[in-house]
Amino acid sequence: MKIGVRRWIEAKDHPLSYRVEDKMRLSRDKTSLVVNPSLTLAGIPAEAAVVEVSRAGTGDGMVVRAFENGAYRLRTASGKTASVQATALPAPTTIEGPWTLAFPPGWGAPEHVTLEDLVAWNEHPDDGVKYFSGTATYAKDLRIPARLLSVNRRLWLDLGEVKEVAEVKLNGKSLGILWKQPFQVEITGAAREGSNRLEIEVTNQWINRMIGDERQFPDDCAWRTIARARTGGELLEIKELPDWFADWTSGKGPRPSGRFTFATTKFYSAADELAPSGLLGPVRLIAAETMEIPVAK
Repeated sequence: MKIGVRRWIEAKDHPLSYRVEDKMRLSRDKTSLVVNPSLTLAGIPAEAAVVEVSRAGTGDGMVVRAFENGAYRLRTASGKTASVQATALPAPTTIEGPWTLAFPPGWGAPEHVTLEDLVAWNEHPDDGVKYFSGTATYAKDLRIPARLLSVNRRLWLDLGEVKEVAEVKLNGKSLGILWKQPFQVEITGAAREGSNRLEIEVTNQWINRMIGDERQFPDDCAWRTIARARTGGELLEIKELPDWFADWTSGKGPRPSGRFTFATTKFYSAADELAPSGLLGPVRLIAAETMEIPVAK
């Protein structure tokens, strides 16, 4: 059976009925239709897809993957209907701390810190964390109960809010890079009952380390004004490369000021606000139930 844009999906327990082309997207492998998780629908949380519909492996049936308990009805363009009900889905589980957050050497941050709760790097009391720019790794041991990995169950990891990019690894297996909302990835194939090692590598922007240099270290370049910045200040350009530059970039000598970043234009000042950075969460496990609906021609 072909899946056309005039197919309808109705969530019987929710006050909504919508057309595929308005509220759904085609999956990456072109085999299924997924509720667009970025849309806010009555009675349905915006952060998670509620139902996914795909063609069954055999016959004319359809597979419904539900992320919430409730009754779901499929109506084809010819008017045929079929329904299925999910009743045993557990509620999403929030992954609490503590988290170990490790930083690479040479960028002013501590080797690692322990976070009882997720907090933005720019709000951390340690200046090395507050001004860090680059990639840092969150790690913790995670226990997954058997009920989340039972037959016909699929398991997803939802990172909540991330600033800016994350790579998820479970038990040493990379599950991909997430760079936009929703920051969600399926972990079924890598998860196991009991103890699991979860690692999340998060990369932010250069802004905070550049602002940190302005706040923490003396200037070591000569500048000239080239324009007025939109914020009302001056946009500065370097007059010439300083004497220390060649040795510093070739690893032959230290930078006298102790700064970590270098640019030929001064984009930020000590007065600028730091950018939210890191894994902000909440991090959750979300289970889905897979059910097949036979649909008559």
